[in-house]
Amino acid sequence: MTESTAVVKTKMKREGLALTTPLVEEVKALQVKTAEDYLEADGLLSRIRQARTKWASKIEPAIRPIRQGLDALYALNREVDGPLEAMEKAVKGEMKDYKLEEARLLREAEAERERKAAELKRQAEAKAQAEAKARTAPMREKLRAAREALEEEAAEAEEAPKPTAVKAASSVGRKVKKWRVVDLDAVLTGVSDRSIPVHILQIHDAAVTAQFKMDPAVVASWPGFEVYDDIEIAGRR
Repeated sequence: MTESTAVVKTKMKREGLALTTPLVEEVKALQVKTAEDYLEADGLLSRIRQARTKWASKIEPAIRPIRQGLDALYALNREVDGPLEAMEKAVKGEMKDYKLEEARLLREAEAERERKAAELKRQAEAKAQAEAKARTAPMREKLRAAREALEEEAAEAEEAPKPTAVKAASSVGRKVKKWRVVDLDAVLTGVSDRSIPVHILQIHDAAVTAQFKMDPAVVASWPGFEVYDDIEIAGRR
């Protein structure tokens, strides 16, 4: 009879702890201060690597069939959900473009409504001033009628319903604040004069590493950069 997954897991955990437990205290106590300490550490490193190799030989056969099954499921998920995700992004993109244009048109319409009301008020005020200066009653009456008509139009313009955005049943377009860099030179100037904190910048590690591999001297020549000697400990093959 095949052992249950729980039994196999318990057994393998026991074997794993048997590999790690003897090494834990030695690593905790390790301090490399002398040449003898270094050689002792080298021996400890060798045993750790051997333990890892032994554990890999045990765990990999157990992981492999599970991983293969998961890989197949992930592939199926990508095959089905991938196009769905792409379609969702495409539709959202079209809706976002519409909403941005809609917002622009709504702002323009509101600005035009306010401009029209202000212009009508200005014209009504001009008629009121002319009415006050009119020399004859008929002229005053004519100007009064014109003023009242303009005031009525201005009131109607102010009270007119504001244009509204379209509302959908399955989604909502939320207005959010975002930021973007529009002038990198200005940003660098701001960092240089400390009006922008320097920690907002981040070195592109992959780009620097790629340049360093091509020509370390170029990276060494950059202001603020240093090429230095480091040590990597690697096992002997």
